[in-house]
Amino acid sequence: FVMLKKTRPDNHVENVGYKLRHVIMEILNRLPNNDVLRPYAVELLNVAMTVLIQDYEENALISSRIIFDLHKNYRMLMDHVQQFLTHVQVMYRNLQSIVLNTFSESPNAIQDSSVVSGKTQSSHTAPTPMDS
Repeated sequence: FVMLKKTRPDNHVENVGYKLRHVIMEILNRLPNNDVLRPYAVELLNVAMTVLIQDYEENALISSRIIFDLHKNYRMLMDHVQQFLTHVQVMYRNLQSIVLNTFSESPNAIQDSSVVSGKTQSSHTAPTPMDS
């Protein structure tokens, strides 16, 4: 747990730190959810929530699996559900702006597309059943 808390996420897939964090998350995901893990469940849940909030897609996906498994197997974690649900609400609230930022065209691309004639633009649209 200490390694995940002390290191910062890195978005370079080839970076050793990224690979190490990913492998640690995979190991934590494969831990059996039994009575041996029970004393560490709250701490593991907190680490998984930290990774979910701070890390990139692959590790966030693994941490969400860990969180689901912990909540499914340890009813004592019911007090911690609100933290996860609050994060999910924030993610959905920010979804529109994230999609716009991620998939918006650059200003140059917008200017270039305004120069294209109507005939060329309509050729990029899917044909309707009436066209065939």
